[in-house]
Amino acid sequence: MATIELRDLNPAEFNNNLIVYGNIGVGTAPSYDLHVKPTAGNADFVVEKASAVSILVQANSTIGKIGTQTNNDVQFITNNSTKMTLGNGGNVGIGTTSPNEVLEVKSSGTTRIRIDSADSGASSLDLHDNGSLGARINCDSAKNLELMAGGRTGGDLTILASNGNVGINESAPSKKLSVNAGSTGTVAEFKSTGTTAK
Repeated sequence: MATIELRDLNPAEFNNNLIVYGNIGVGTAPSYDLHVKPTAGNADFVVEKASAVSILVQANSTIGKIGTQTNNDVQFITNNSTKMTLGNGGNVGIGTTSPNEVLEVKSSGTTRIRIDSADSGASSLDLHDNGSLGARINCDSAKNLELMAGGRTGGDLTILASNGNVGINESAPSKKLSVNAGSTGTVAEFKSTGTTAK
């Protein structure tokens, strides 16, 4: 099959349909259906609707970019249905096209988010405040649940997977509720403002 090269055309115009059987190269001998590789500078590919959305695909010296150049959302689809939306303000929605938070996950029925450790390590969700660890929800290798606050890495509250025992400042509670106050004299305090409290 013959190769056709168009050089130094300013511009090259085709007023009717152009059908190409084979690869198309822009700035390069093509290795793909459409291969854009300029001799210098970034490689940019833009899809734009007149006076509307402009989508950029760019390869530069350090990163790749894909998204809108206009003030519009980006939607990711499978089976011709939107599955994830990146809003123009930066919010990400999975299962929703109008996310109201930085990350919003929505589905019909029970909605689950799965965090899985591929080895015997723990699975954790860390909550940070301005770069510092504030709290952690942790599932250890024995499937015990640990809740930690104040940047601490030990279990402030532990729920054992084996029997459901709950420990406060106690990593191996032997009773349904075990509270370890350490050297503090007061172990627990219960208060009520009601006169009929029991």
